[in-house]
Amino acid sequence: MSPAQFRENRRRLGLTQAQLGRIIDTDPRTVRRWEDDTGLRPPNPIACRVLDWMLHGWRPPEWPEHAEEVAPGSGANDGQGVSR
Repeated sequence: MSPAQFRENRRRLGLTQAQLGRIIDTDPRTVRRWEDDTGLRPPNPIACRVLDWMLHGWRPPEWPEHAEEVAPGSGANDGQGVSR
């Protein structure tokens, strides 16, 4: 999964970088680096797998109650806030 795909998938789930970091027990700065288009630090393969599981409906206990999934390409969630 490319950094752009990782970022888009997180946004589709309606999660901020901080929320995803809490779910996968990772610092939000690390999530930000994985999403950086320079590719200096590509997304962690295990984080990619977990993100894929969440896209297919799995919800971990840490899932924020107020997160809303966003339709692909809608632009409704800029990744920094949560759609409501």
